[in-house]
Amino acid sequence: MKNYLAITVLLFCCLSLVRCTQTKPEEGASTETMAAALDSIRDLPGLSSQRGLISNTDEATPGYILFSPTYSASTYLMNQGGQVVKEWKGEFSSMLTYLKDDGGIIRHERDDDFPTFAAGGQSGRIHEYNWDGEMTWNFEYISDKLLTHHDIAILPNGNILAIAWEVKTKEESIELGVNPENLPNAGLWFDKIIEIEPTKPKGGNIVWEWRMWDHLVQNYDESKANFGSVEENPRKVDLNPHLHPRPPLTQEQLQQQIAAGFTTSNATLDNQGSDLTHLNAIEYNAELDQIAISSFHFGEVYIIDHSTTTEEASGSNGGKSGLGGDLLYRVC
Repeated sequence: MKNYLAITVLLFCCLSLVRCTQTKPEEGASTETMAAALDSIRDLPGLSSQRGLISNTDEATPGYILFSPTYSASTYLMNQGGQVVKEWKGEFSSMLTYLKDDGGIIRHERDDDFPTFAAGGQSGRIHEYNWDGEMTWNFEYISDKLLTHHDIAILPNGNILAIAWEVKTKEESIELGVNPENLPNAGLWFDKIIEIEPTKPKGGNIVWEWRMWDHLVQNYDESKANFGSVEENPRKVDLNPHLHPRPPLTQEQLQQQIAAGFTTSNATLDNQGSDLTHLNAIEYNAELDQIAISSFHFGEVYIIDHSTTTEEASGSNGGKSGLGGDLLYRVC
């Protein structure tokens, strides 16, 4: 497997390490408790209050640094001397930004007016800017049922792969074999991957799609079509082991969390736990025509076949692998 998979796994492991190292408040914790948790995070070894260029040695990789500060609408290109050589001003804050070969950038931007999805990583807009800072493409994928989130990948042909959520109601989730005992009242936000063909200057065509709910296995409800042995179906995903009873949370406690910035304003008592898989990284291997995606909540990295049609991607046959949209590999 090419280096991209190793990098993806490494980044995912680093994120998991941070997740385990940080002190997290319990569900329903008071504002005071959450403030104390933040203080403990600030005191972790290695964190610094210094700003600006701290160190620049001969061992540093030559080049420039592209970064977008959290909650800032600007993206900066900085040299190794700590000097900003270029600034792009976007319309919204950016989840992430990629630099193109022609000197332009593509920003996965967070539209704060998103409905429904209260999980972190929300975006909803993909904008492209040229070197002069002019927006050359504006794409929106945002509704009460759909939202792009976290990461995107730029394909060699200029198309964009994006992680997205789609709402499945509680009833629809049960029909997919999900155990209703611990299912949130708002249902689940299932992850999927879409490929966007830009139609500049605005909009785009969804030319390919892969949906996780097409590749489930469960041993809970034998009346469902996806009932089977989990152990004998490693190319499928079982959601049920990841559904757990959540500590009771009052409306007052939820409002405290919203006020402290620990969750978004559209969080409700009914959608706590709806973001079950939480895909948060995507990468593409052009040589193999495969996609790597990582699930933060499940602690896994998956490889799927991009050479399929959308119809093939919904099943278990087709594509170069002959496996359709089933998982080619999984790394825990």
